[in-house]
Amino acid sequence: LYLYKKIAMHPNEHYLKEYDDLIKSYTEKAELWRMKMTREEFEEKLEAFRKQEAQDMLRKDVNLFSIQSNIEASISILLMPIMTMEEIKAQFKRNKEITDAYFAEAAPQIKKEIQKLDLPLDRRKMQKICAALFRKQIIESDIPVAIYEELKETRMFISIKKRMEQRYGTP
Repeated sequence: LYLYKKIAMHPNEHYLKEYDDLIKSYTEKAELWRMKMTREEFEEKLEAFRKQEAQDMLRKDVNLFSIQSNIEASISILLMPIMTMEEIKAQFKRNKEITDAYFAEAAPQIKKEIQKLDLPLDRRKMQKICAALFRKQIIESDIPVAIYEELKETRMFISIKKRMEQRYGTP
């Protein structure tokens, strides 16, 4: 009988090499301030993850893939650089521009799909309409009259109208 231990985490050396590579990179750029923690703190976190891994392995409701994914995501977050407020704002602006462009590109197709909807109005249809409104892919007059009459009485629509007013300043 061949037995093996299932392991979700790589050896510590793997993660410490990533940490050391980041230290080297930031040192070369004179940006060591971007590191979130010292090597000792990072090693302590790795040990905490190992203990959590051992506990999770005993659970029947969590599979190896979930354990590994959670650990890898946590370690990735620890290794993320600290960003300045200007960098965060620039990243937010880039992401907004990309999503706005995507929403604008998809708008004609969404508008056609919304105009083809019919009653009865179910949750999936309401979500599709409200998302399109919030993304400014359609306007209220694009919604078929019968659907709009039913939609305007729903909590979902009332809520999205309030959120739009707060975000865009338009009723």
